[in-house]
Amino acid sequence: MITLKLPSEVELAWPTVVALRDLGGSGRNAQITETVAESEGFTEEQLSILDKRKRPYIHYRIAWARTVLKRIGVLENSTRGVWSLTQLGWNLTEDECLDKYQQERLKIRVGGRKATTGKEHWNKTAESNVGSVSLDISHDIDDDVSDDFYDWKSELLEHLTEMPPTAFEKLSRLLLLEAGFQNVQVTGRPGDGGIDGVGVYRVSLVSFPVYFQCKRYSGTVPASAIRDFRGALAGRG
Repeated sequence: MITLKLPSEVELAWPTVVALRDLGGSGRNAQITETVAESEGFTEEQLSILDKRKRPYIHYRIAWARTVLKRIGVLENSTRGVWSLTQLGWNLTEDECLDKYQQERLKIRVGGRKATTGKEHWNKTAESNVGSVSLDISHDIDDDVSDDFYDWKSELLEHLTEMPPTAFEKLSRLLLLEAGFQNVQVTGRPGDGGIDGVGVYRVSLVSFPVYFQCKRYSGTVPASAIRDFRGALAGRG
């Protein structure tokens, strides 16, 4: 089996500074992560490595790098999720940055040990394909960077797949209403060609009926289902 190795947050500290310089001195979480990934040449396989909570490891480590860089005065974030280089961040050399970074990590490590009555906060990641030592800082990382790796999409999909079919149809109706459709009704009549509901969509002075079908597939919807649904719509909406 081929294993993939990700850089540690220490190795990502300087690339984070360089990324912000390339971005003109400031950027959002996603911009910074994308710039670092591009400059470091990460593969899709590396970017897809997830932790136990289905969060991309690389996002987590870059977020932690930003947190430490903020502690040592290299970065600041006046707005949630928006980071800027300080004057120190503009002037610092790579060696100076790494030296300050390592010193701050040591302080966090010692402080963490004292706070937990001697329990070490150094831990090896559980997944063998990550394979580098990092700090356990889930309790310590800034709230304003946690959104960067909070995988709300996976959590949403998990809830959607657990919903009963009728509840999923009602949710689809609600989404259509929020999108501006009118008189949206869930029908779900047997033998109606897979049509689950109907609504009215108004464009200026013109209104026309719209039919919808609710599908929850683990993959893509097959072409046959699309053809059947299009056939049911013929001449109706």
